[in-house]
Amino acid sequence: MTILEPSTRTSPPRSPGQFEVVGGRDVHVRGLTIAYSQGGQVVTPLKGFNLYAPASRVTAVIGRSGSGKTSLLSCIAAMLKPAAGAIWLGGIEVSALSGHLLDHYRRNHVGVVHQSYNLIPSLSALENVVVPLRLAGVSRRESSERAETLLDELGLIRFAKSHPGNLSGGQQQRVAVARALATNPALLIADEPTAHLDGSSVEDVCQLLRTIADAGRTVIMSTHDERLLHVADQQVQL
Repeated sequence: MTILEPSTRTSPPRSPGQFEVVGGRDVHVRGLTIAYSQGGQVVTPLKGFNLYAPASRVTAVIGRSGSGKTSLLSCIAAMLKPAAGAIWLGGIEVSALSGHLLDHYRRNHVGVVHQSYNLIPSLSALENVVVPLRLAGVSRRESSERAETLLDELGLIRFAKSHPGNLSGGQQQRVAVARALATNPALLIADEPTAHLDGSSVEDVCQLLRTIADAGRTVIMSTHDERLLHVADQQVQL
């Protein structure tokens, strides 16, 4: 399994609302505070939190339920805005992005594998992987070729026309990973990637995360599954 490297990106020409990641692919989180309202009270799972996640490494974020694992990953993926602090990917201050630049970051520079996969049930495996490429402006032909290549590398090409409901949990997870890698992002975020998988599928996920990191990407995952920890280069306890 090779997994196309970030340098082989298939993407449309850049516009003023786009950018490339410069200064490496390391993630720096500095003084991060996350706060939200729950039951009429303000909950602050993280306050003044710092994190360094280097490229080509797997960083595991561990902690009890409610400790802020998913919220932290959501902030790094720019799906949640922190109350304070800064998040950097290379030389880009992610937490300061807005408008088209924020959309471009989400579409092109970060791939997210959700705990429940979040595949579109009415689309085939191939079509699910094509979606982010089409949203990024890649042509239909290039999108299909890229999606087929990823599914082939992940051992799923024979299931390209299958819908999520006809796939096993492990197969759905791989489709979700292929979709997350579709635009060749510098950063892959996986939220509890083995939450619904059996033992054999867990080891497949470990090997997959290792391969993705070895290709030069930064990999950050949250997990409470001790079976995953051996693949992590560093562990961060919340």
